[in-house]
Amino acid sequence: MSAPVRTAAYDIGSNSILLLVADVHPDGTVSPLLDEIRITRLGKGVDASGRLSCEAAERSLEALRELSNLCRGLRPALTAAAGTSALRSASNARDFLQSASDILGTPVRVISGQEEAGLSWAAVASDTAMRLRAQAMVVDVGGGSTEVVTLTDGGPAAMSVEMGAVRLTERLAPGDPWTGEDVASAAAIASEVFGSALGGMKADQLAGVGGTIVSLACVQIGARDLAIVHGSDLTAGHVSSLARRLAAQTLSERRQTPGLEPERADVIVAGAIIYQTLLETLGLTSVTVSTRGLRYGVALKAAAGQWT
Repeated sequence: MSAPVRTAAYDIGSNSILLLVADVHPDGTVSPLLDEIRITRLGKGVDASGRLSCEAAERSLEALRELSNLCRGLRPALTAAAGTSALRSASNARDFLQSASDILGTPVRVISGQEEAGLSWAAVASDTAMRLRAQAMVVDVGGGSTEVVTLTDGGPAAMSVEMGAVRLTERLAPGDPWTGEDVASAAAIASEVFGSALGGMKADQLAGVGGTIVSLACVQIGARDLAIVHGSDLTAGHVSSLARRLAAQTLSERRQTPGLEPERADVIVAGAIIYQTLLETLGLTSVTVSTRGLRYGVALKAAAGQWT
């Protein structure tokens, strides 16, 4: 039997940077050794300006330096790094990518929205605890975009929708706390965007990955306990209630909310509204939470020798 491949996988997103170091076994089992997140808001302002700000770029590079140092002691045999929505959109991404690649000692590959979605599917599908059904849909509500994957006869069919929690928040510039008009406007934008994108797609199960859904699940139980929320279900009622509750709080109050990372407090309301919209659009009553995500898919692909 072949030995596992120790792999470091970076997910450089619009809202956060994640690092997974894991032993990836020949059967596709992933044994995590280190799983870290840094919220750097790389995509801040990109929707309006089309450019990475100097401050956001430097925050993100500093996080990569820190994560790279943490990773080094585990001696990964392979390192792979994926860049997503902000790096797809920003006209000045090249300089950041060169600096990030120098820090990590490997090229940062900017992946398409479709590939991002497919990697998120692979991450969830490799987790036997999730038990995906034949008509499951996997969704990752990120900062700048939302990735959607369903299973067809030809395999996973993926799409990327250019709307995420950061992008929706910045487009609205809501009050503090959100007003009823802010909530209604966000719901209308989300309904228009996702109603058009999903276009009559059907699913009998929604599986959510990424920081937005994990954070909502942690707020629901009042604790940042990933072991408890992984594989749990949030009902549509839970999601709607969380959206109303978080919108009614000031930003300062949201930062004190048990289970919620303070750095995510300004965009979590938009994230909750997007999930509420997805459930309504699909006519589903719950979303299953996975703490896995893109980084797991990147690790699996790299260990299989398919990351180029």
